[in-house]
Amino acid sequence: MVELFCDRHPGLGDKSDEILQAEVVRACQGLPQGEIELILERSLAFASTVEEMARFVLDHKVNKLRGRGLEFIAEADVPDAGGLDLLDESLSKVASLLSPEAEKYGLKFPKGMILWGPPGTGKSLSAKLAAKKMGVPLLAADWGSIVGSSKPDLALRELLELTQALSPTILYWDDFDKGFAGWNSNADGGVSRRLSGKLLTWMQEHQYPIYIVATVNRLGMLPPELIRRFDDIFFVDLPHEGAMYEIFNLHLKKYFPEFRNASESPWTDDEWRILLRDYRLCTPAEVGNAVRKCAEEIYYRDRVQGKQPDELKVTLQDLRQQRYQFTPSMQRDEEQILAIRNQATYARSASGPDRSRFSIPLQELFG
Repeated sequence: MVELFCDRHPGLGDKSDEILQAEVVRACQGLPQGEIELILERSLAFASTVEEMARFVLDHKVNKLRGRGLEFIAEADVPDAGGLDLLDESLSKVASLLSPEAEKYGLKFPKGMILWGPPGTGKSLSAKLAAKKMGVPLLAADWGSIVGSSKPDLALRELLELTQALSPTILYWDDFDKGFAGWNSNADGGVSRRLSGKLLTWMQEHQYPIYIVATVNRLGMLPPELIRRFDDIFFVDLPHEGAMYEIFNLHLKKYFPEFRNASESPWTDDEWRILLRDYRLCTPAEVGNAVRKCAEEIYYRDRVQGKQPDELKVTLQDLRQQRYQFTPSMQRDEEQILAIRNQATYARSASGPDRSRFSIPLQELFG
C-alpha cells in the first residue's frame, strides 16, 4: 500500500526509496487499513518527503495510543543502566533470539521477564533498555487502568491485538503488581482473576515475537500461575559502590562537560569514595534527582553573581550538601523496603559482584 501510494505521488520518491518506505510501513503497523489510507492522504498537506511522511504517521499513532492511556516509543533512546551488568547480558541474549537464524536451531523466542525490586532502582529504565537492545518499539500499558475500565475484557483484547500487530515489540507493564490487589477475592467482582486468566492463556498460546517486561515492587501480589509464564525474574536492588560510580557519571556528564572524558575524572578516587559513602543508601533515581538539582542550583548561583561561564562546574561539596537535603527512601520507608529486599533470594540478581576499585572489602566476623 505504501509503495503504491508513493508511486502515485512522485514527489515523495519511488521504489528506490525502499529504506525510507520501510520506515513508513513500520509507522503504519497497528493501524487499520482504512485509517492508514486516510492518514497517508492527510500527510500530503504536511510532508514533502517519505521521511517526513513517516514522522507524520508515527506522530499520529503515538497521539492515538496516548489517548487510549498507552505509551508508544518507536525507538528507545536511553543510556545504559549503570551497574545492571547481569540483566544487560540477559537482554543481549534475548535480542539474539530475534534473529531468524535462531529458528533454524529450534530456539523459540522467550515470553518475557519480571523486574522486581524497591522503587527507584532502575526497573523502568531497564524496560526501555530492552527495547533499545532488541531494536524494537515499546508499548507501555497500565494493568490497573485496564482492570478499572468500563469494559475491561474489551480493553485487554484490543491491547493484545494491537501488540500483535506491532510485533516484534516489547509489551511493558509498569507497576504490574498494583493491578492485582483484588485478584484473589471478589472485591472487584472477579475482574482481576478473569483478566489474569485471559492474559495467561494469551502468553501461553501466542506465537508472535513479543517480549513482556513487567516491573513489580511486591512479587507476592501476582498470581503464582502468571509468574510461572515468565522466563526470568530479576531482582533490581540498591546499587553497590561500583554501580553507584557508573550511575553518577551517567548523570553528571549530562550537565557538566568535565565528566564527559571517560578516561579521566576531575575527582580523585578518595574524593569519589567520600561521595559514594554519603549516597550509599540512595536509589539511582535519587542520585539522578540530586545531580539535576545541583545543576539547577549552580546555574542559578552563577546568574545571581552575574557570571556567564561557558560550562557549569560542580564540586564534591555541592553534591554532598545536596545529599543532606533529602531523606533516602531506604530510610524513610525502611520497613517496607527491607521486606522487599529480604526476599531477593527468590530471583536472579540484576547486578554481579562489585569488582570495581571502589568495592568495599568483606570483613570477617571472627578472626
